[in-house]
Order: sequence, then structure tokens, then C-alpha cells
Amino acid sequence: MACGLPEAAAGRNARAQHHGSFVWSSYDNPAPSFAENMFFVNAPNGLGINSGLQRPDGGGQYWMDLGNTGGGRLINTSVGAGLTLGGVWQNASDQNRKTGFAEVNSREMLEKVVALPVRQWRYTNEAAGVKHLGPTAQDFHAAFGLGDSDTGIATVDADGVALAAIQGLNQKVEARGQELEAWSQKLEAENAALKTRLEKLERLLEIRLAGGAR
Repeated sequence: MACGLPEAAAGRNARAQHHGSFVWSSYDNPAPSFAENMFFVNAPNGLGINSGLQRPDGGGQYWMDLGNTGGGRLINTSVGAGLTLGGVWQNASDQNRKTGFAEVNSREMLEKVVALPVRQWRYTNEAAGVKHLGPTAQDFHAAFGLGDSDTGIATVDADGVALAAIQGLNQKVEARGQELEAWSQKLEAENAALKTRLEKLERLLEIRLAGGAR
């Protein structure tokens, strides 16, 4: 039903009750607008957006579903990323979607993390009391060369750098532990040798003392 311009409503039981609002609904019960100048979609199975080349089934090459999309996700996408019903964003990380694998030097990654400027800051359009912590995209890109630009940091890259640095730290700790173990074994061997020499000296002293007593 239409409620007159500039408000508009379509579908079933839609109610555009605010200035500049548009409401589309497929609910059995009335679905009203809740604010001015907003587009409301009311659908039991959520909202689907398709773009790119058209597939044989009629859908788009790229798609995003919002709402009750199934599989425990509030947002589901054709690229594999999505938002769970628990509020957790999951990046696409399927091995079959990756290529160009290359090993990294974890110790070098650790050194770069140690040298990376990490500061407290806020975005220019945020209130003065808001605080964030982390590197700038420019510093991150200069240090690691990851991502497709120097103005953003992909969470998969930040996580990957952190994991590599942890591995590098573990290697450093293990190497230090091996050095300490070798040093401890050397000290034990030296102590054992000193103990043997001391026992020999004690026996010689006892023999000499016994000879002098006669």
C-alpha cells in the first residue's frame, strides 16, 4: 500500500509512517517505519543483494544475504566472509581459496613487530574520548608489505603477523632454553670433575696424615 509521497510502502502490511521513509514488507502483521528518511526491509528470510554477471540460475555473480541466512550467520557472502549470529566476524580462510604460499622467517617477523610503532589514537571523525590502539596502515605496510594498499590493515594480515611473531618468540625462547641447558650440563660436568679431584686430594691427605701418625 502507498501512504503518499515522499513516504512509500510496498509488499504486504507495510506502513510508511515517517517522513521520507520507504517500507517493504512480507510479514503477516503490520510492519511500520521507525524513523524518518530510512529504508526498511521486513522479510522473514532476510535481504539478498546480487551484483556482477548473472548466473544461469538468475542470481548475481557476487551476492550478500542479510538476516536469517541459515548456517548460523547474520551476514553471508559469496566470498566466504560473514557475521555469525553471535556477533563474530569470520574472514574467508579456506585453503582452496588461497594460492602463492611462501614460508616466512618468524624471527625476522618478531624483530619487525618489536620495531613497529604501536600507539594510542582515535579516528578523525570520532568523539574526543574514544581510544584505539595499534599501528598505522602506512607503518604496517612499510614493515611487512602486506595487503593491497597502505591505507588499511586487513585483519587476516594483522593476525598472521601476530602468529608469526609468536612463533618467532617461541623459537627464541627455545634457543635460549637450549643454551641454558647446555650451560647447565657443562657446569654439572665441571662440578663432577672438581668433586672427583677433591675426593682424590682428600684420600692423598688421609694417606699422608696416616703415615705421619706412625
